[in-house]
Amino acid sequence: MVNRCLPPEQITLLSGVLLSANPLEKLPADQQVLYILKGAIFTLEQDGSPETVDLLFDASLSCPYEEIQRLAIRALEKLAQNGNLLALQNLFHLAIYSEKSAALQVITANNFHSSDATTQAVYDLLGGNTKEYQEHDPEYLFLTHFYLGEIQKELSLRICLATQIAGMNNWVLIASSIKNLTTEASDHLVDQYSHFTEKEKRLLLLFLDEKAVERSEIAGDTLCKLFVYQDEATAAHLAAKNGFLPHDLQQRALFLFLSERWDDYQRVDFNQTLLSAAYETAAPTLRKKLLYLSRYSGLTGWTKQLSNRSHLRWLGEMNDADWETIILGLKSSGQFEDMWKLAQVATPVWSAFLINTLFENKWESSEVRDSPEWKGLTADAALALQNTPKVQLSEVIQFPSSSINTLALSPDGSLAALGGAETSIQIINLSTRKVSLNIKSPSAQIRAMVFHPENQFIAIAAGDNNIHIIEVPSGKKIKSLEGHTGHIRALDMSPDGRLLYSASFDGTIRLWRFPQGPELKRLSVNNTEWFSLGLGCGAETLLTAGTSQKIQVWKLPEGVLLRELEGHNGTVTLLAVANSSNYAASYSRDQDIYVWNYASGKILRKIAGGNEVTTALVIHPDEQFIISGNYKGEINFWNISTGSRISQLVAHDKPIIGLAVTPDGRQLLSCSSDGSLCLWNLSTFILIRLPIGTGKGENLKLIDETFRQGGLSEQEKRWLNFTRSLIHLHHRFDVLIDEAHPIHVGEFDIEL
Repeated sequence: MVNRCLPPEQITLLSGVLLSANPLEKLPADQQVLYILKGAIFTLEQDGSPETVDLLFDASLSCPYEEIQRLAIRALEKLAQNGNLLALQNLFHLAIYSEKSAALQVITANNFHSSDATTQAVYDLLGGNTKEYQEHDPEYLFLTHFYLGEIQKELSLRICLATQIAGMNNWVLIASSIKNLTTEASDHLVDQYSHFTEKEKRLLLLFLDEKAVERSEIAGDTLCKLFVYQDEATAAHLAAKNGFLPHDLQQRALFLFLSERWDDYQRVDFNQTLLSAAYETAAPTLRKKLLYLSRYSGLTGWTKQLSNRSHLRWLGEMNDADWETIILGLKSSGQFEDMWKLAQVATPVWSAFLINTLFENKWESSEVRDSPEWKGLTADAALALQNTPKVQLSEVIQFPSSSINTLALSPDGSLAALGGAETSIQIINLSTRKVSLNIKSPSAQIRAMVFHPENQFIAIAAGDNNIHIIEVPSGKKIKSLEGHTGHIRALDMSPDGRLLYSASFDGTIRLWRFPQGPELKRLSVNNTEWFSLGLGCGAETLLTAGTSQKIQVWKLPEGVLLRELEGHNGTVTLLAVANSSNYAASYSRDQDIYVWNYASGKILRKIAGGNEVTTALVIHPDEQFIISGNYKGEINFWNISTGSRISQLVAHDKPIIGLAVTPDGRQLLSCSSDGSLCLWNLSTFILIRLPIGTGKGENLKLIDETFRQGGLSEQEKRWLNFTRSLIHLHHRFDVLIDEAHPIHVGEFDIEL
């Protein structure tokens, strides 16, 4: 500490004061009050009792002389140094509530720590000590309890600002919503829930539970909505524990049905009209869950209430096992009239089975007995059923290089890029099936590529561990993004083309400003080597996978880890993310494919891979199929609902290194390390798996266009002719079909 000396004249003055029998006469009037107050501070400091410590605190706040305020804080400091806990508490109070800079300096200089955990946590946060705060309050409990207490508005604003600076944006939403829990705030919390980290979810549920215990109706409703719309089982448990059910009757029916409280549900929705009304407006994921539980519970009566459009959705969501059960049930009970009505709205692949069954049983409807359409339809169905419809190979493009190991498709589906061990990258125009550009990479061993959304650039991850940005179609390199120290295994780009994402064996996920750089953010999880990444629906999340055996879900653009998806027992080498839903598929060295709802963290389906080593994975745009390629050169189509294999294609002699589907879903690209690129026509394969009642006019145009393109096999022609006949017949009997007609088949209850 620096020794301070008073000016000589001041020392002379004080000498006269101290040695005089009447000291006040020696002091100027303007200094008399000041010295009296200084003496009072000294006296209080020497006493140190609780009463005098509180008086020093009052002086620090309210004394009209700033110098005396500072002296009072200094006195509190000396007392705290000597172990006076009340003095220490008062210093923290001054720093937090009154924002006294002198108190902040004293606490920092002495490295004081409050004995109260909440006080210490709030002080660290407001002081910008983010790391220390996270250590003291890892679950945000102390801060949240403090914020929800009786504090001034100014302090609330300071806390919110400090949390935003610390990157705790979701905390602000959660705490502010809980503090003033309105219906609008509740809806916003439910809507944003999938973007919260697991820690943030626990925090929200904890305080909603506290509010529910206090009988907050909105808190109870929020818990119920989190279960219904975000599949949060803990929320359902907390709502039930506190005796809450949604006030809205439709929401109550949904909650009880989804929580499998069948008796309670039937008392609320005795005629099942509430559930059918909820299904009409539900999202696809929720609709599928309702259908599954209706089959499981046997409570299928609500489907009778659905509109025609809803039934088309129902038919579109039925899987192969459902159709087999329906056909067997209708046939065994002799319900041929119902079978005919169902055949007119089913998918062509199952309509053919229905119509052929009717023909074999010598059944003819009175409406169509003499109809030439009926006779033609039965003939077309019989021809189509001679062979199972398969995906047809439309073209093979062979390249001289046999070292290809990566495939990229442009977002509009017009260009494909192939790269491998050499420095040459081939850009193929898919409309002409010709190489339109041969790019020379600055380095060999191309491991990943991604196109700019407007095909203006292509980003290439090469063997030098850099990302090279190449202009298309000039082939000119405009930038190299440097920083990774290990092999870069995956690239992806935001839909607006402004951000590039890279995953590397160096243990980092990096976000780059595109195309010029720089690196904006770096993500990592322990010592994970990253194999794959993919942007979630809406580019609000990023999914990553690697040696950790888990799938990480990150919130963008903050880069906050929302959750980790656990299930695999080996390194996750492949990851495919759907474009328009929260579905993702993954493959690991345990040789299983998992289908996930990454927003809820739930496993939707496990597809056993057997002994096949999967080397490529993609989700079809209509999200009904997963397509995988394996080490043997085989391509498998999997039903995303049942996990069953629908079809298998064989065209490559060596491992498949890449799969891609054009945005319209009508063409599949497969590439092998043997240097071959195969183009597969999916038009027929997809068309015959759509219900006839959906997009009838569009489907007829698609059939005509497919015929014009030529190159169809006899098998494809038969199925397309059958589908066209079926659509025309559906048009003729539209009025008849639109009449309400229930079909009862065992546990199923379908109404047309």
